[in-house]
Amino acid sequence: MKKLFKLLFMNFDVFKLVQNDKTLFTGVMSGKELTNSNIQVDEWQPNMDMTGYQRIKNLQKIDKISKFLIKSKGIMPSTILISVRESKVTYTPKNHYFGILAMPNDPNMNVIDGQHRIEGLRRAINVDKKFENFILPVIFLCPNLVDSKSNSDIEEGK
Repeated sequence: MKKLFKLLFMNFDVFKLVQNDKTLFTGVMSGKELTNSNIQVDEWQPNMDMTGYQRIKNLQKIDKISKFLIKSKGIMPSTILISVRESKVTYTPKNHYFGILAMPNDPNMNVIDGQHRIEGLRRAINVDKKFENFILPVIFLCPNLVDSKSNSDIEEGK
């Protein structure tokens, strides 16, 4: 049964944070996880009603990030902010701040901040597969956390 659970769910070791009665989690994802996951970007378009809030992809910025990783062997300590707003997730505490965040395998994730870093990492992976193991810090917003009263619009600052 445990093997089946691993096939159906992705598990992340996370730290639980509560700010103003809103729960969020911080953990890490590998380059492979970030580039193979069902990650969508809410792109803002000038004619939109402000429902999207990510800038349109800047290919020069993506290229610069990729080159920084490959040639400079740079680091990216800035977090990627992801909302898992369309998938039910569960949190199992292990101690006061640390636990396991479980979500369906291949959940719908929405990038709130970090699309250029993810795309730069994707390009770096295309050049050198070792970047599949490059780890980035991630903050997960989980408005569909089982037993939660969160609201994605409020949490994401829409």
